[in-house]
Amino acid sequence: MPRISEFYGIKIRIFYREPHWLPHFQALHAGKTINVSIETMEVLSGVVGRGRFDVTALDRVMEWGWLHQQELLDAWADARRGRPLPWIEPLPGG
Repeated sequence: MPRISEFYGIKIRIFYREPHWLPHFQALHAGKTINVSIETMEVLSGVVGRGRFDVTALDRVMEWGWLHQQELLDAWADARRGRPLPWIEPLPGG
């Protein structure tokens, strides 16, 4: 699964070989994973909260996602076409 960004210990990947999924990206942090809709920034799968995906990490993922939404949509389209994925800038300081 291609990694397209990393910040504050959060790895962002796009897994595009799931035809039933909406455009989304995957965020991994401290061994926990969530899938996030690119269009709405809604958590599609994974659990957030105590003992799960960290709430502070989620806030950072959402901030990053909204900042790079068009780039993420473009990367999703590229991935579906079998093109190389771009590296998307991390959050500043991350």
